[in-house]
Amino acid sequence: MVPGVVRDADPLTSDTVWDLRELPRRLLVLGGGAVGCELGQAFARLGAQVTLVESEARLLGHEEATASRLIAERLAGEGVDIRLARRVTAVAGFPAAPGAAGGRRTADVATLDGPAGREEVEFDRVLVATGREPRTGDLGADRAGIALDARGAIVADGRLRTANPAVYAAGDVVAGGLPFTHVAAHHARVATPNALLGLRRRVDHGAVPWVTFTDPEVARVGLTAAQARERWGGRTIVVDFDYAQLDRAVAAGTGYGFARLVGDRRRRLVGATIAAPGGGEAIAELTAWLTRKAKLDAVSRTVHAYPTLAEGPARAADEHVRRRLLDARTRALVRPLLTARRVLAR
Repeated sequence: MVPGVVRDADPLTSDTVWDLRELPRRLLVLGGGAVGCELGQAFARLGAQVTLVESEARLLGHEEATASRLIAERLAGEGVDIRLARRVTAVAGFPAAPGAAGGRRTADVATLDGPAGREEVEFDRVLVATGREPRTGDLGADRAGIALDARGAIVADGRLRTANPAVYAAGDVVAGGLPFTHVAAHHARVATPNALLGLRRRVDHGAVPWVTFTDPEVARVGLTAAQARERWGGRTIVVDFDYAQLDRAVAAGTGYGFARLVGDRRRRLVGATIAAPGGGEAIAELTAWLTRKAKLDAVSRTVHAYPTLAEGPARAADEHVRRRLLDARTRALVRPLLTARRVLAR
């Protein structure tokens, strides 16, 4: 949805930005989610002066806070002017015809957190990356007996069947789904055989990975550490591995970022984040382990070729195993066994 305050500014979106034929000298990006960060970094690298405005207190608000800080530091280091906890409230100075030359374009940016304040940002083009809304108003859903939620998204069950059992839904329009191309493809693989063949396949959004294609990439599947702690409290397992210690990353000059594994009280993998080069490729293995409800130990025991970027999550799992073997309880249990083995070996 394009906010009303910038509607007359001929705003760009993730659909129309590809029609640009000239690089904007000053680009204002509204939204610090995946699309805002990806395109903000890309335009900064192309040479644009980028100002990114996000209403929340951090970028990538759905990701691990550590990943948010990493991306913010990377973008700021590349010249992106990040304005957090702020919102554009007004724009001024647009020419009469969209895209016409001349004029001074400015945006009023209001502070949302802390003392009230106003900032002025000059720009040539504005990119709106504040999310999407489903367009179902002209589908006749009420006449077809199809329920919609408050946003207008189609309500469907785990088999993607709507309130009308003869109608199935798939893709971004499904309420509660994830707005990614690969999720829509997954929906199609579930909804099509269910609708045509009467099968009972189900979707599991909790085991769907996604990737923010910044540098470094931020890939995640399952729960964040904070979400897991809400369920299991202090029994949640969180282990990290710093890519500054990963040989392949160091050799390639990309020794930055981290891999984080999250386990439940039974040591099962329930979440993973890779905010590092190659994260989007390495997340697939962790998705498979998570789907199988495997324990963190299984990731550690899996042999990974050396030196590869895929070793990162495995080294995090190694850290979990190391902690278990060296904690006081394990050492107290193992010490008598080792003593007995030495006695018997004499």
